[in-house]
Amino acid sequence: MQLIRVFLETMSSKKVLYLFLCAWFVNIVYAYFVLPSAPDDVQYFGPALGFLYKHQIGLYIGDELESMYASFPGVPFFNGLFLHIMTLLNFGINHYTYRLFHMMAIILLLLSTCYLTYLTCKRDGADYVRGCNIFLVLLAITPFVQMCWAVRPEVLGLLFITIGLIVYSYLNVRSKFASVQHILSAAFLGLSITVHPNFAIIAGILALSIVIIEIIERKFFTALSFGFVFIFPLLIVAAWYLGHYPDSTYELFNNIGRKSNSVPGSALIRLIKE
Repeated sequence: MQLIRVFLETMSSKKVLYLFLCAWFVNIVYAYFVLPSAPDDVQYFGPALGFLYKHQIGLYIGDELESMYASFPGVPFFNGLFLHIMTLLNFGINHYTYRLFHMMAIILLLLSTCYLTYLTCKRDGADYVRGCNIFLVLLAITPFVQMCWAVRPEVLGLLFITIGLIVYSYLNVRSKFASVQHILSAAFLGLSITVHPNFAIIAGILALSIVIIEIIERKFFTALSFGFVFIFPLLIVAAWYLGHYPDSTYELFNNIGRKSNSVPGSALIRLIKE
């Protein structure tokens, strides 16, 4: 019992929280300058360069820019916008700066998650410092700390979901602009799906839960507007794929089928079907 009490007191210290945040920041800076490029970096950063220079999501194959439809366009689009801002500020794109957008997303994800924990604990009357410290410790022993450095869509998708939840949680703090907060929350949840289809599950569950809550409270217009804004980014992605049909859908589903065949146990499932 004494050990548990000491542990809880340590996790409730703001100094420990600042120490953990500093440790994460140092780790991110170290990884930014030391870790080599990951195999997935080209797949997601290359199309961002295509969007930056040719306003087309694709990779150069020889002297021609070939459009890419195997992955959702969210990451190349937002990364391309960030690269455009970098060029306006005369920041060169090189071996180090090409991961700047991704590393900033990791930092924002950590800070936004801690802030969401603060809002949740404040609402429930719990100790937010302890919650943030436990979150940072648990995150440090998960595969996230090994896999997050590659330029992949997971970090950006989680960031969009976290921001969407923060905006929605703020309804309990400030309800003066409730309609705007509902729209922003739905927009960020919807944007998470544009970076990877897997986020349709968690974002869809969250959005459906919010819509049900609004319906129970008889806020039918709010529920309808929230649902429309949520699916609007997905409709844009669907229109983008349909605009390049049939090459786009063929490449997308071919990539999905190839990845599903590499999942452990897929051979057994295929054998059972046959």
